[in-house]
Amino acid sequence: MIQPDQHEHTHEHGPHTHEHHDHHDWHSAAYSREWMDRWERRPSREEQFSAAVKLLPFQQDEHFVLMDIGAGFGAFAAYILERYPKAEAILVDYSQAMLDLAKEQQQAYAGRLIYEQIDLSSPHCLEPLQSAGASLAVSAIAIHNLRDPQLIQGVYAQVAACLQTPGYFINLDYVLANQREADLYYRKLEAMADPSKADRVGRVPNFPGTARDQLQWLAASGFDWADIPWKQGPLSLLFAVKGS
Repeated sequence: MIQPDQHEHTHEHGPHTHEHHDHHDWHSAAYSREWMDRWERRPSREEQFSAAVKLLPFQQDEHFVLMDIGAGFGAFAAYILERYPKAEAILVDYSQAMLDLAKEQQQAYAGRLIYEQIDLSSPHCLEPLQSAGASLAVSAIAIHNLRDPQLIQGVYAQVAACLQTPGYFINLDYVLANQREADLYYRKLEAMADPSKADRVGRVPNFPGTARDQLQWLAASGFDWADIPWKQGPLSLLFAVKGS
C-alpha cells in the first residue's frame, strides 16, 4: 500500500485559507454533505470524468498511484479506481469533513486509499507526497477556489514535483475564456438553463486566469507541455505532462 510518510500530515491553515477566497464552508459537515449531494446530481459528471480517463496511458491491469488534489468526497479518484483495479489513490483535501465523507462514500476502495488533510495555500504543503511514487494527479473543480494566481501556480509546481516521470496531471476546473464576450455568453446560457442564476448575467466570473494563462502557468511549473483537450463553457479539462 502507498506510504507517503509514516503518519497522516495535517497542516494548520495559515493566513491564506479558503474562507478568505470564497463563500464555501468546507469545514462544516452539513455543508460538505449538501455540496456532495448537489455534485452527485450533475448529469454532466460522467461525460467530464470519461473525457479525463480517455487521456490516461495506463493499461487496465497496471498498478499506479494517483493523487486527487482537493478530492472532496473522492468521486474523481473512485471513478479511476473503478476502471483500474490495481491503482491506488491518495485523497488530498484541507477539509476533514470532506475526508470523513470520502471514507464513508468510498468504502469499496478502502484498501486502496489513504487520506491526507493538507491546506493547498500553505507553502510546500505537498512535499510529504513526493515519496509516494505518484504518476498521476487529478483534481475536479477545486483549485480555482484558491483564487490567487500565485497560489495556483505554486500548487501546480508542487504537483509537478510530486509526479514521477512520465507523469500526468488532469485538472477539471473553471477558467476564464480568452475573450470577455465568451465569458458573458456562457453566463447567459447558464441563466437560461437555471433561472436562479439570472443575477450572474452581465458579470464576468471571478475565476483566476484565462485558458491561455492556465497553460502558461502549467508550462512554467515543471510540465513539458499542457493542453485543453475538452472544454464546455468555462469548465475546462487542463492536461499537463511531465516527461514523455
